[in-house]
Amino acid sequence: MKKYIVPIVGFLMIIGIYFWFNQKKSKEDMEKLKIEQKTLEDKKAEMEVLKKEEERRIAEAALQKAEKEAEEKRIEAERAVHIQEIEEQRERERRRIEEECLRKYGNLEHSFQSAKGFWNDKETKIADIKVEARKLLDSGGCGDGTIIDLRNLIEKCDDEL
Repeated sequence: MKKYIVPIVGFLMIIGIYFWFNQKKSKEDMEKLKIEQKTLEDKKAEMEVLKKEEERRIAEAALQKAEKEAEEKRIEAERAVHIQEIEEQRERERRRIEEECLRKYGNLEHSFQSAKGFWNDKETKIADIKVEARKLLDSGGCGDGTIIDLRNLIEKCDDEL
C-alpha cells in the first residue's frame, strides 16, 4: 500500500495544483470580466451622456427653429398690420379728398344758381365757375357721382354761355 500512497498523493497534489492554478486563473478571469463589465458600464454611461447631449442639442436646435419661425411670423404679422394701417390711412385720405371735392362742387353749384339771376354779371361769373369746375374735375380726387355732377355743371355753364 505504501507503494500506492506516493503515486496517489502525487496524483492528488497534481490535481490540487491544477485546481489551484485553475482557481487562480478563474480569479484572474473574473477580475478581467469585472474590469470589462466596468468598462462596458462606463461606456454605456458615456453613451447615455452622449445620447442625452445629442437629445439636448436636437431639442435646442428645434427650440431655435421654433423661435426663428415665431419671429418670422411676428414680423410678417407686423408687416400685415402696417400694410393694413397704410391702406386705412389711404382710404381715409381718399374719402377726405372726395368730401372736399363734393363740398367744392356744392359751392360751385350754389354759385352757378346765384349767377343765373337777371341782375348779375352772369357771363364772367359762369365762365369762372366753369373754369373752377374743370380744375376740380382734372384734380382727379372726386368720386364717380361728383365727376358726373361736375360734367353736368360744365354742360349747364356751356348752355348758359
